[in-house]
Amino acid sequence: MNFLTAIFRKYRDRRDVRISPYVPGACWVCGKPADSKEHRLKKSDLVSKYGRGPYRSADRPLHFSGDEEPYEVQGPDSVRLKYVGSLCSHCNNTLSQPYDRAYEAFMAWVFAHEEDVLRHRIVDLREVFGSHSGRQAGSLVRYFCKSLGCRIHDAKRPVPTSLAEAVRGGRLPRAMAVSFSVQEDIADNRDFLGQFIGKADLYGNLEPSKSPFYIWEEKMGWVTSVIRYRQPHEPTNGTLLRESTPVLHLGGHTAFDTDARAALYERMRQIRAEHLDGSLPNSPGTEFSPD
Repeated sequence: MNFLTAIFRKYRDRRDVRISPYVPGACWVCGKPADSKEHRLKKSDLVSKYGRGPYRSADRPLHFSGDEEPYEVQGPDSVRLKYVGSLCSHCNNTLSQPYDRAYEAFMAWVFAHEEDVLRHRIVDLREVFGSHSGRQAGSLVRYFCKSLGCRIHDAKRPVPTSLAEAVRGGRLPRAMAVSFSVQEDIADNRDFLGQFIGKADLYGNLEPSKSPFYIWEEKMGWVTSVIRYRQPHEPTNGTLLRESTPVLHLGGHTAFDTDARAALYERMRQIRAEHLDGSLPNSPGTEFSPD
């Protein structure tokens, strides 16, 4: 490594560790009053799996958050499924709409070609986005920058300024690593778990620090979006999503062993009996969405 390269990397790393102070009620992207509520669980994911609502009592999905009692979701715009005070209307709608559209197009294509994707573990972004695959791949990364930033802000912690810069249309953070992995135990039990939507716990240095880092996952059925900020990328999680990457190779992982899976199924049956109709048909109401 020569001297100029070392200086550049040091400058680049400094850009990725800068943070903005946490300000309650302020948009973490631009600083204006946060008058819009971003969904914790993407609205398009909820509509895709459960419909536009309102959901009938016998088919309502159940939302879990930590140790709280399960909540019966009335519809995809439920207040329970939204962050409080994280973005302004302009940043949440006008500014970031292209990023949301890129995510929606990506997931729609994956599930429209579900059998082929699961068989070959490949997503050709040129087939997903056409001739603008590079630009749209960048928009997809920006979507996850927005999603991660909202989660950090919800934890009442300062958000790295590089995430806000990316959402505003600036450079993509080199510290941001996004890949996609197949959760095998869901893929193998799609009739029972295929409508699972959720967000994993946020791990990282949540205290004000000169070295922020985060690990997070979003789950849409068997698709796990693996998000790492200033943490090494693991090849088993799939190839990195970059503007210059035309083809994504999906990783694979298993979250539950046989005993844990059996325990999960039994818990779901108990919850269904307590909250809804006691049955577990292959319908939208059979699954739950932890956040």
